[in-house]
Amino acid sequence: MEAPKMPAPLRAVHQLVSEAVANLQEVLRYTEPDQAHTWKRMTLYRTTERQTP
Repeated sequence: MEAPKMPAPLRAVHQLVSEAVANLQEVLRYTEPDQAHTWKRMTLYRTTERQTP
């Protein structure tokens, strides 16, 4: 028996939540004590990075 497909609006929400979680994981990764020296560089890099649709 095949599982029902996820409705389109729910897929869109899932995509947005997944992207937010990935971004937050990156923030946590660069704020770890052993990575503290790179947070300024990565913050500047990420804020100037061009987002592609």
